[in-house]
Amino acid sequence: MNNKKEKDLVVIPKEEAIFWLDKKGNWRNENGPFQNPKINAHFHSSIQRDEEDCYLFQEHGEYLEKVYFPYEDTALFVSEVLLEAEPVLILNNHERIPLVPENLFAKDDQLYTLDKGHRIKFTENALLRISNLMQFQDDHIFININGEKYRIYSY
Repeated sequence: MNNKKEKDLVVIPKEEAIFWLDKKGNWRNENGPFQNPKINAHFHSSIQRDEEDCYLFQEHGEYLEKVYFPYEDTALFVSEVLLEAEPVLILNNHERIPLVPENLFAKDDQLYTLDKGHRIKFTENALLRISNLMQFQDDHIFININGEKYRIYSY
């Protein structure tokens, strides 16, 4: 006999969330940026996405919680780049996606990529990691991946 009770799912809409993500990827609430690095890391690793938007998913003792949260620019950030035969981007939620040069674009002096309809911003550390692959000619930006040169379009 299975006595395991299925937990209720509590969904909190973005408008009711008491925290948000700023344009640099820092978690904040009405008192300012979160100061505890462990809480920041936990929140980043809890980000999931669905057809509606990004949310934090947490399991509590008696229920599951899905909190859609506001963000100033994007909820997902490239935090690390692995320069392997096929370069890999590691996101702030620890998800790994391939670096697809055609999905890169620049806007307001920031580098982004697209994945599954979501815009993902490169952190300064991730930019430094790939800076040796980038070239600037006239007003254009290019990236060299595996001997191929790709233009990064600016908007």
